[in-house]
Amino acid sequence: MTPLLLFLALFAQAEKLPEGPGKATVLKACGGCHAPEAVIGTNNTKRGWTELVDEMISKGAVANARERREIIAYLVRNFPMRRQ
Repeated sequence: MTPLLLFLALFAQAEKLPEGPGKATVLKACGGCHAPEAVIGTNNTKRGWTELVDEMISKGAVANARERREIIAYLVRNFPMRRQ
């Protein structure tokens, strides 16, 4: 995929994720392998999101320690586990 098409694809996806701190980091780190909006409709606990993010990093997602914390905080804030 050319850089322009990749940018346009990420921009289109960005419109679907909630605004807030960490959104750009999620797009950067998660958008290389799958659509970042894959988390929409997925809810998890902080522990669950942490485990998932760590698994993605182990599979090649690029995020330093600060970015990892931003991603987890963004996911917990925007996609929390809902009580039934």
